[in-house]
Amino acid sequence: SRIETAASDRPRIAAAARDRLSRAARFPRQALVTVHGFNMSFEEAIKRTAMIAFDLDFDGVAAAFAWASKGGIGGYLAYRERART
Repeated sequence: SRIETAASDRPRIAAAARDRLSRAARFPRQALVTVHGFNMSFEEAIKRTAMIAFDLDFDGVAAAFAWASKGGIGGYLAYRERART
């Protein structure tokens, strides 16, 4: 599943973040975390985070906290039902 894949990638992601932080000059030891808006797909949230980091010339770690809706309001209903089980 997607969650299991993400869990197995954690060491690689953490190593990449540490490397990025060690090379940051403009924003040393800083992270930019975005929380996406309502009714936004995961892909849109990631793209928006990348755009903000680029526009700020942010050289620290950029991350997105995303609870995507599958691009529509109905997507949240599926998550609600899954959480109940």
